[in-house]
Amino acid sequence: MSEIGLFEAMYTTSGVVDVKPDPLEEEKIERILDAAIRAPSGQNTQPWEFVVVRDPEVKARIKKCVTEGAQVYLSVMNALHAKVPSGKVERMAKKFADETDKCPVLIFVCLDNKKVRLQTKMTLSAALTVLRNPGFLHFMRLGTYASIFPAVQNLLLAARGLGLATRLSMFPFVSKGKVESILGIPKHIEPVAMIYLGYAAEPFVRTRRLPVEQCTHYDRW
Repeated sequence: MSEIGLFEAMYTTSGVVDVKPDPLEEEKIERILDAAIRAPSGQNTQPWEFVVVRDPEVKARIKKCVTEGAQVYLSVMNALHAKVPSGKVERMAKKFADETDKCPVLIFVCLDNKKVRLQTKMTLSAALTVLRNPGFLHFMRLGTYASIFPAVQNLLLAARGLGLATRLSMFPFVSKGKVESILGIPKHIEPVAMIYLGYAAEPFVRTRRLPVEQCTHYDRW
């Protein structure tokens, strides 16, 4: 397997690359997932679970969730007169949603809340401590998702390192419970990201971002 450097992967892992319908080699999928689980997690809980979708019938059902989610998102954002869904963004969102069933592989990254809870047994004394420290609940919420999204980023970078394109979508989760029902996901498992995975149909380009100086502060704001 040919690979590229880490920084080249970070600078060119764009979420707007078209994906070919060509099938993917099993070993590449396995290697990408193995890279994902090398991510850090709080107390080493390793709360990740992955659902790899290749079945055309399942992808067709997922496509419906993605399309409905995109429609709701764009409708709400337009109603709020938000700046985000420009004409180009709206066209891209609809295009990507429509192509969901053509993508060779969809990967759902999920959070195992049971693993998280096992690390935080809530005794009476613990509950009283939490009540006296309301900021701790906020800390716990942040810590939970901080233990799953590094795995998502590892997955994206590993895919790019092997010459594959990815696209991350949250649209299927607008209607809570639909994806879980389609994929048979248990109640204690929470899907947090869907990733399109396939060979790039166009060249990779460097991502365009505002200069780092515009978002960096030293010692204080």
